[in-house]
Amino acid sequence: MAEFDVGSRAVRAAFGMSYRNLPPERQRFFRCLGLHPGPDVDAPAAAALADVSIAVARAELEALYIDHLLEETTQGRYTLHDLLRDYARALCDTDPREARNRALERLLDYYQSMAAAADRYLANSTRPVPPPSTLPEQKVAVSGFGHEVEALSWMRAERANLLACIEHTTHHQPMRTATLTAMLAGLLERDGPWPQAADLHRRAATTAHEIGDVLGEANALDNLGMLREFTGEFAESVELHRQALSLYRAIGNRLGEANALSNIGTVRQTAGEFITAAELLNQALPIYREVGSRLGEANTLTLLGVVAQLTGDYTGGTDLHEQALALYRDISNWQGEATSLMILGLARMWTGDITQAETLLERALEIHRQIGNRLGEANSLTILGIVRQLTQDLVAAGDFLERGLGIHREIGNRLGEANTLNKLGSVHRATGNFSEAAELHRNALILVREIGNPLGEAEVLNETGKLLLETAAPQAAVHTFTDALDVACRIQSQLEQARALEGSARGRAALGDTRTAITQLREAVHLYQRLSSPELDPAAAYLATLEQHSTPLPDPVTDAVEQ
Repeated sequence: MAEFDVGSRAVRAAFGMSYRNLPPERQRFFRCLGLHPGPDVDAPAAAALADVSIAVARAELEALYIDHLLEETTQGRYTLHDLLRDYARALCDTDPREARNRALERLLDYYQSMAAAADRYLANSTRPVPPPSTLPEQKVAVSGFGHEVEALSWMRAERANLLACIEHTTHHQPMRTATLTAMLAGLLERDGPWPQAADLHRRAATTAHEIGDVLGEANALDNLGMLREFTGEFAESVELHRQALSLYRAIGNRLGEANALSNIGTVRQTAGEFITAAELLNQALPIYREVGSRLGEANTLTLLGVVAQLTGDYTGGTDLHEQALALYRDISNWQGEATSLMILGLARMWTGDITQAETLLERALEIHRQIGNRLGEANSLTILGIVRQLTQDLVAAGDFLERGLGIHREIGNRLGEANTLNKLGSVHRATGNFSEAAELHRNALILVREIGNPLGEAEVLNETGKLLLETAAPQAAVHTFTDALDVACRIQSQLEQARALEGSARGRAALGDTRTAITQLREAVHLYQRLSSPELDPAAAYLATLEQHSTPLPDPVTDAVEQ
């Protein structure tokens, strides 16, 4: 019907004839559909809108479809053509305002209740919620979800409708805006695009502030802060979480306080401030236990485990991750379980247990895909690419990394993009494609410096140094490894310190400075030993070779006694 002019008499006459031929109750049902702010509708939503049973709604939708007044987009989902939507809305305007308002209230109640039920599976943390709604009891029963995949499927199917409801409430019912937006946070974090999600949370915060909804404002600021971390804007992320923390404390919301503390700790960890991160996370942990948030407790144990690993305590980190994994499984949180498996796989890789690392990572990837977690899928693919490189399967390594890179870019994860570019560069170096490797490392370095990720910077500099060694540029390599060592020491990353020391030693040996090379290698070997790193053996073997062909270094203790 697109060729018709909505104002033409012929079109209006045709619509009018079809409408007048409907039974009175079907006419009312059709008019109600004109109130729906979104693009399509299913039977449960239509039942809420028209205040009928789901069975009746299903029958009415099918009848309108047979009468060519609705189009079926997918099985069980219907839409009004634009011209018919305008016609239905014009008819609905003749109904009493009170009846129209009640219909919209029922629809918003339905979507809000269903979104809340889905969000319990999708949210990365337990969200602080306002007191129970004082809205009239719904006449249409709202079903729950049996598991995370079911909840995610519903959220994705209703995404456009939920966004349309948020748009409607912003202009007509602002008290609902922050709550509805918060319930989409888990979906938006998974699917992106993150810039759109950030705009939604920012608008929710503004709307909540204007109407004095302190909890809604705090939740929106906290959600916005997480997105800013994902896109690498760490300073703004911390400031947003601090604002949320102040608001949560002002209204005495302990769960919100723990969430904000944990989120600030996460940003500090990503920025390489491991001591500060641990302090913040250890403040959040007892609050989660106090309020009984087992998800918050598991998340915090996971984050503390990451900090432990990054500072060289692999045993302590693994213990924390195993505690978190048990909690995630106990509360049937599949996303948390997959994340724990992925991080444990990374730990196994760092300590040289490649077979177990692959098993854990493949299981994590499987779960991330089952639950539709794009970020988790991308991270798992990237780590699997690193594992494949360690086993010298460079073709598979490149394939995993390219797939991970594509998802990181699709959802706007700049930190993930930078890390994956760096790993791809090392794969290209291993295949002898030095020019492509240099370009990848260069792009990765630009990104990590733009977003202020010092750990990533140390990693990229170390990989760049290795490339310079292989391209017969030992002097430039030594300078690059020295820069990497400075960054690694500042953030107390023992693994990157060891790698920088080893790389610098190899460069100095190539330049003929064997004495300094041996000194640096000894320090690198000591760090690798402390970390139980699989990189110990080649470093120790190279140290033995250097020591065998060099004049023994003076022993500072013996020299002091002789003097």
